[in-house]
Amino acid sequence: MEYTILLTSDARNMRYPRATWGRIYSSRGKAEGGIVPYSKCPQCGNVSHVNVSDPVAWYKERYPELPFMALVAAPCFDCNATLEIGDTIEIRRHFSEHASWASVGATGIIYLISSCEKGLIYAVNIDGGKDDSFVRGEIRKSRNQTVRRK
Repeated sequence: MEYTILLTSDARNMRYPRATWGRIYSSRGKAEGGIVPYSKCPQCGNVSHVNVSDPVAWYKERYPELPFMALVAAPCFDCNATLEIGDTIEIRRHFSEHASWASVGATGIIYLISSCEKGLIYAVNIDGGKDDSFVRGEIRKSRNQTVRRK
């Protein structure tokens, strides 16, 4: 039997998110109480719920070292996508100072990716013709992909 988990509380408003009670709806539409585990993205810090049909087995299989209902580290939807040169991105937050034209919500094209052992830096040509650099947690692949070359 398949299950869909719908939250009864918003993870972003929880100060110390952990697995919490939600509603599990079976494929037959019957509502049952259930546990909803949460993850925190190590790149950007977003907290989100994880859809699993059997939370007890999921914790035992994937996180045997953690106590049941602990917050787990896992990349969020936006950070899980691979970014490449030529991809259209959207600025989603700032972890450091950026020029006013590189505001949250602005879009641009990745033209260079530099790396070191601790991570990647993405050089982006922002719409409007100016350049700035970002770490992975500051940007996401645009949901409206377009092809544009510098």
